[in-house]
Amino acid sequence: MAGGFTLLVAAPVLSVVACTLLGLGGGACLVLALTFQSQRAGSSGEAAALAGMAQSIGYLVAAAGPSSSASCTTPRTAGPLPSPSWPSSASPQPSPGTVRDGIAT
Repeated sequence: MAGGFTLLVAAPVLSVVACTLLGLGGGACLVLALTFQSQRAGSSGEAAALAGMAQSIGYLVAAAGPSSSASCTTPRTAGPLPSPSWPSSASPQPSPGTVRDGIAT
């Protein structure tokens, strides 16, 4: 993975090659992590418990990533949030031939 990051910083023109190296490195890290979990456990029950614990913590960390990165990069502004442009606050116009308040239009 370090080679992919280095190539991406040193030669941005080769971004496809750098991203390929990053993907291969990430896949290799995943395989190693799963292998280390199964080697650490003494039985299949322990392996399942260890994998469940590691995946739970991993998903919690991964779920916190987008919101924490957004809070670091979003500029803070004072005042109320902008109102949405849809749905409009204007009431929809009835189509011809409909009944509204007992009167046919």
